[in-house]
Amino acid sequence: MPIASPTICNWSSDPRDRVIENPSWNDIETAIRALDNADRNDLYLTPIHASPDTFIGVGGGAGRYIVHESEGGKRFPTLSNPDSTDERLEPLCVGGQLGEYPARWIVDLQRALAAAREFYEARTFDCGWRGKTFRLRFHTASAA
Repeated sequence: MPIASPTICNWSSDPRDRVIENPSWNDIETAIRALDNADRNDLYLTPIHASPDTFIGVGGGAGRYIVHESEGGKRFPTLSNPDSTDERLEPLCVGGQLGEYPARWIVDLQRALAAAREFYEARTFDCGWRGKTFRLRFHTASAA
């Protein structure tokens, strides 16, 4: 299931969303590195032939990121650090607005890139994120 054109959001431009056709890993890595936790604070990768509510998202920026997915709008796993139990809420700009997230959900650039690359290369959610590959795990919340 190849990656469809990723959507990169810039909340201070018109049009807000930029789409890259036939993205290479370099295109996606460059877009993640450009996230600034301000105007450029989210991007989404959707597999081809998937519903619009199936995606991986990377939000935040400037060294602090949230990596999450939506599996058909029914499950919403979020990458977290299994070595951290820190539930202190930290501010992070994602989806064009400032929110507060548990500190253990905020990962560094290298972990965000590693998770996105695994997804990009596997082209599926079954890409090892939940396992020992990155010593990270997802926190799962279901739709109400």
